[in-house]
Formats: sequence, structure tokens, C-alpha cells
Amino acid sequence: MKLPCWNPREPSEADMRCSNVPRSKWNADLEQIREMPYYKCISEYISNLKDNCERGIGLLLTGPYRSGKSSIAALAVREMARHRCTPYWLEAFELVDGWFEKENRYDMARSSHLLVVDDLGMESEDENNVTRRSIIKQILRYRLERERPVIITTNMSMKRILEVYKEKMVTLLTEYMHLVVVEGKSWEGKI
Repeated sequence: MKLPCWNPREPSEADMRCSNVPRSKWNADLEQIREMPYYKCISEYISNLKDNCERGIGLLLTGPYRSGKSSIAALAVREMARHRCTPYWLEAFELVDGWFEKENRYDMARSSHLLVVDDLGMESEDENNVTRRSIIKQILRYRLERERPVIITTNMSMKRILEVYKEKMVTLLTEYMHLVVVEGKSWEGKI
């Protein structure tokens, strides 16, 4: 996917709000993870974001609750917004009846220059899990098969992802995403 102009500027609050990023993640800073074992991988991904996105390469961020996965994803969203591209943040648990029609979210999830699916697996924790999982599979398959980049955050292990989303989806995820295990020191309140 060819990205539009790549002219940097400071992203505005409107950019972050339009991207649907939770306000608590707007000020995440790469320097806050400098001492973490995954810093180099994240730093290189962000530094080469344009190339990664044009090649359809995303990130699969796995790890325990409150380890900073969502904040790392927000770094990429802010960088995309900084370069006048259109990222979109999707909370997996938001997928409820009527989601397709609300504010063109489905179209945004499919057409944005970068999609973040935050908390993959959370959509499977209630009575709408089959519908939610189906929507996520549709969006991910559409984007990955067209080499449109996705960043996924999840508390699920790769074994659990395979059980829930099946082999074809996991094959697509591993083909078009760098797996990064985000663990170690908790960044709760810092990122």
C-alpha cells in the first residue's frame, strides 16, 4: 500500500481523537521502554514505519495485562498521524450489534493506513463472542490479504490465538506481523 505524503508535523488532539485512540495513550513515549528487552524491535519498527506499512508489515504484541502493549501501539498511531496518514484504533470489545453502521467504523477499519486492534481476545468474553470474532476475522483477513498493516495487542498466547482463530488466520498473522512479547517490568501508570 502506497502511503500519501510523508511530511512530518506535530499530531494534534484532533488527529488522535479521529484515530479513536484512548486519551490515556496519547502521551506514550518510546524512551519509557528504553531498558526493556523489546525496545530495539519496537524502535526499529517505528523508525521504519513508512516502509513497514507500505509492505503491509504490522506488529503482534502479546503479554500480560498492563505491560504497555496498547501504549506501544499508540506510538505507531501517533507516528502515522504525524506524517498525515490515517490510522484507526479498534477496541475488540467495541464490536457490538450495530457496530457496522456506527460512524463508518467498519470502513475505517478496512481502509485506514494502519489499523490497531486493541485487546484481541476480549471480544470473546460474552454472549456476542461468535459475532465479534467473525467481524474481527473479516477485517483482519481483508487487511492482511491486501498487505495493509495491522498492529494487534493481546493477552493471549500464540497457542490460544491458534485455538480461537484457527490455523489460516495465525498463518496470515505470522506472515505479515512481527511477534513481540511485551513482558518484564510493568509500565502501569508510566506509559
